[in-house]
Amino acid sequence: MACGLIFGSLLMAASPGFAHPSDAAGCADRQREGFKDIARWPDIAGCAGAWRIPGLHTDNPGIAPACPGLVTFDTLPPACGRKGGDDGPKPGGAGCNVADLCASGWHVCTSDAEVMSRSSTGCKGATKAGDQALFFATRQSTNGCGVCANGTSTGPECDSDSCTPGCLQTARTSNDFFGCGNFGTEATCGPLNRFSENLCSGLEGSPWSCNAATTADDNGLCEAYTAIKTGSRFGGVLCCRDTCTDSDKDGVCDSADRCAGTVLPESLSTGSLPGMNRFADTDGDGTFNTLSSNDGEPERRFTLVDTAGCSCAQIVDALGMSQEHAQSGCSISTLENWVSRVKEN
Repeated sequence: MACGLIFGSLLMAASPGFAHPSDAAGCADRQREGFKDIARWPDIAGCAGAWRIPGLHTDNPGIAPACPGLVTFDTLPPACGRKGGDDGPKPGGAGCNVADLCASGWHVCTSDAEVMSRSSTGCKGATKAGDQALFFATRQSTNGCGVCANGTSTGPECDSDSCTPGCLQTARTSNDFFGCGNFGTEATCGPLNRFSENLCSGLEGSPWSCNAATTADDNGLCEAYTAIKTGSRFGGVLCCRDTCTDSDKDGVCDSADRCAGTVLPESLSTGSLPGMNRFADTDGDGTFNTLSSNDGEPERRFTLVDTAGCSCAQIVDALGMSQEHAQSGCSISTLENWVSRVKEN
């Protein structure tokens, strides 16, 4: 049976600063550079700017586990009163960290799952044709080789250079970071389509920098703790609204939810479990359960975030298929078809 995906919003304390608390733009300087259509994407924003206090990891262990001797910083609360941003009082980022680019009531998006919960189109819409080179970072890191640390395992193999899939992001997984944009090394991390690459080599020729003054990070395993940006051009961070309306309590914001009134857990005519290689959320945890034909891990994994808040029965109905196709759960092809449509629209 597929494991549950646990994710949540990181709530940031309100801080006095440049932005008005009710500012819908999402950026501290009240001006979006990514996901510009506020009506289309009310819960996520691309915010350009700079910061000089290193790091964007969700953890602050004090000393980076993968880079002994490298001091880490707490970048969850803002450091300069949210005066960052390319149009803010501190466009050069002096005394600021990544949180200072987001408006009060918003925070730097923590993971690939949170981005998808705020944008049913994933990274599509972060930039548009004709934009300058832009990369908007999240706090999502890897455990090497561009492998997204978005799983559930915390075993000893889950460090910053194992390249092992299925690892949970912890203080030990600090290799590189992911985001959205048209700049950076191409990647696949849920909806996130770009990443920094080793020592920010994927962002070369820009104000992005991931090489600290000390030699402690020269192994290239701690970019999520060392990242700074010394100028406002070439992007910044993705900011997610702290809270959103989720009317049907399926873990997907209404603004990204394609199916209202989702009822979980799903009931199947075949019983409490889906059929072999069929998918449905039968325990209401936000992940589509399945049975694998080889007694191992299923060949695919789907969540309510992937399907934009739609259950198996709702997907079958939306695709104009008979409900017979949902009796034992949805097929892989049905879900892949739906997920592809969601991302395109």
